[in-house]
Amino acid sequence: MRSHGRVLVIDDEPALRLLCRVNLTLAGFDVDEAASGTEGIACAQLNRPEVILLDLMLPGFDGHAVIDELRDDRHTADVPIIVLSARTAPEDIRRAYAHGAIAYITKPFDPVDLSERVQEVLDRVRAGDADDFRDAQLARLGPS
Repeated sequence: MRSHGRVLVIDDEPALRLLCRVNLTLAGFDVDEAASGTEGIACAQLNRPEVILLDLMLPGFDGHAVIDELRDDRHTADVPIIVLSARTAPEDIRRAYAHGAIAYITKPFDPVDLSERVQEVLDRVRAGDADDFRDAQLARLGPS
């Protein structure tokens, strides 16, 4: 069976990584995992995923710093990043988009819907529609 793409999950919670891995693998994705921002950056540089699921509240090197680091590296600058976060305030979501996220999923989330969201992002990116997709997600927040 052909893979739908490689996904990197960066989250310090082992149970959440397992939940993501199981659901994404069942949906046909190849999944890599990282437990910290530093480990996630190294994994992204080594394995070049097609999409990254990133927690914002990581110990030490937080998710925003991870996004900045990935965007500054020519090998990972264009990898779409979907934030997975318990932070639900509009200003937190806007900040993630400002740093370069393409989508934002709040925790807790329905794990069954996760693969569909990841596939939706990948389809839009592959169609060259990443900027419009990101802008539409941001517009849903309303005026700042």
